[in-house]
Amino acid sequence: MLSMNGKEDISKESDLFENYKIASKSSALWLQEHNLQNLLSALEPAMVVGGAVRNHLLGIQIGDIDIATELTPEEVIKKARENKFQVIPTGLQHGTVTCVKNGFSYEVTTLRVDVKSYGRYADVRFSKSWKEDAERRDLTINALYLDKNGNIFDFVNGLKDIKSRTIKFIGNPAQRIQEDYLRILRFFRFSSFYGEQYDNLSFSECKKQIENLIKISRERCTSELLKILSSNKFLETVKLIDEIRIWDYCDFPKPNLEILNKLNISEKQKNRKTSEICRLSCFYGDFTKMKLSNKQYKNVITLKDLVLENKYNHIRWLHESTDELFWDGIILKSNLNNFDFLEKWRKYPFPLSGKQIMDITKINPGPKLGELIENLKSFYYSQEEPSKDALLEYLSKVYLAYKSWNI
Repeated sequence: MLSMNGKEDISKESDLFENYKIASKSSALWLQEHNLQNLLSALEPAMVVGGAVRNHLLGIQIGDIDIATELTPEEVIKKARENKFQVIPTGLQHGTVTCVKNGFSYEVTTLRVDVKSYGRYADVRFSKSWKEDAERRDLTINALYLDKNGNIFDFVNGLKDIKSRTIKFIGNPAQRIQEDYLRILRFFRFSSFYGEQYDNLSFSECKKQIENLIKISRERCTSELLKILSSNKFLETVKLIDEIRIWDYCDFPKPNLEILNKLNISEKQKNRKTSEICRLSCFYGDFTKMKLSNKQYKNVITLKDLVLENKYNHIRWLHESTDELFWDGIILKSNLNNFDFLEKWRKYPFPLSGKQIMDITKINPGPKLGELIENLKSFYYSQEEPSKDALLEYLSKVYLAYKSWNI
């Protein structure tokens, strides 16, 4: 703000700034952490912004802590280093550096205006206006600031939306979405995690512009979908985005809502939450069009193909799945309610290695050896009690049948 003589009028800007201040009524123990207080003091004027403030107000766990400041990136680097922080220039062109000390990491960004946006990137102009910085952000609940004393600053009526758990774009929804079309998926992701309701105008604009998701990389769309599937309200959100045919524009597999609904019921009955990969396995279509890691893709296919029809299937799954995948498979595919029988098998996986079987039978590697091993596993896991002796006795009986296969 300039005075009549052309100089910056700090007092008037300060008075305006105070209009958006809401005195703290609750303590934030995480905010009093020494390294954070040290950095906020060193970078004054500086405040925590975004997800940490949102989660604090919602009473849920604080994740990453982002800081906004009026200082330029060069000033941030200088003052942070003076206070013994390691500084990593993670995004200097956008005014962002990461400050690390004693195992704590904080992303610090200079107040800015996004002059022109290119999806996740933008041409920026550094600013001294907190209101301008708030108005460039996506959702009202993500644009609240918290000073080192615990006072909240709200420039976009985000506190009201926090209290009502309303998901709403800041300002003009069409403009917010056009700045980065991924915000369509982000709108639904934040609705899934934090919303009880959504702003109708914001939802309508998502629906209008949904075809623009085709312009967003598969990697970014995949990441957002997996985050949605990791939420407690995944089913409600998937149904909502299925109504507007979002899959047609992301070119993703489509959800089988019947199977997803059964999975949701099974989770509640067994009082266990499945992974986003398990929930994704309830979709149908071409998973290669998504940007999944090799491990994620393999786990999706494994869960889709899994059969748990009897105790034998369950025992074998116990030993042939990973810890993280085991309960996903049980909740997704098992109709049993009692799994106590698995306890006696937990310490007794299949006791023979492929090499041991080859040494005993003299059968060389190949399809016949694989068939024999499969036969032996079927016998072993079908026993009432795990017994290596019984397995070896069975092997001696079937050995003659396999002996002629030695090549």
